[in-house]
Amino acid sequence: MKKGIFKHPEGKGSALAFGLLALLFWSVSGGASETATRIGAETCLSCHSEIEKHVKNDVHATVNREKGETISSKACESCHGPGSLHADSGGKRKFIQRNEPKNCLVCHTAIQAQFKLQHHHPVPEGRMSCSDCHGFHGSGTKTNTIAQLQGERYTACFKCHKEVKGPFVFEHDAMRDGCQSCHNVHGSVQDKMLTAGQTTTCLRCHYDVTTNPAGNLSGGVAHGSTASTTGAAGGDYDIGSGEECVDHHRAPHGSNIWRTLNR
Repeated sequence: MKKGIFKHPEGKGSALAFGLLALLFWSVSGGASETATRIGAETCLSCHSEIEKHVKNDVHATVNREKGETISSKACESCHGPGSLHADSGGKRKFIQRNEPKNCLVCHTAIQAQFKLQHHHPVPEGRMSCSDCHGFHGSGTKTNTIAQLQGERYTACFKCHKEVKGPFVFEHDAMRDGCQSCHNVHGSVQDKMLTAGQTTTCLRCHYDVTTNPAGNLSGGVAHGSTASTTGAAGGDYDIGSGEECVDHHRAPHGSNIWRTLNR
């Protein structure tokens, strides 16, 4: 009979295999079978005083808040898990859940669905985390009610997308309203995570049937093959079949050369 690690010549293979599995489990679990329990936000904040200064302004601190509580006793451990082992160990990180997307998506299920769309930020792939863009503990003097973005509005986007930040000589007004004017920042079925098709996204602002008659004005300028026949101001900017606005206006975030954002 062939001998191996699970086949002892004296028939003790089962006992040996069980012992090895028990040793493996003990090493993976850190050698401890103790289960963490909840200790409440007051205990957490007794050490994390720098967070306490700002967290009162954050929605995460008030969810499930009981009567008389400034900060919900459940707030910290709703996201970070039970904290007794973390506190008893003197703050060892291995005993606490960090800011991982899986913790956020337990509540933010609509965002989880957006991450499954064709075009999305690489959070599911592990190349980004929610905390790269979002702050979870408030911002001190104010809370960004739009999306809890870190810093001032949309500077989180510019940390990576520096090339579209500007300032530009000719800026696109939509940039003042923020990136979400044109982009679904978590995920979209459209390329570049646009809120709609490329031309449709532009025409939501640059075309209005009440102010753009048969002359086919877009942005106050005549476009299309009918422009030359209607005598509309601005010349005949013909739009070819299958062409998108961005084929001509190649600098949609802003330009230092062209007022019409051609490049």
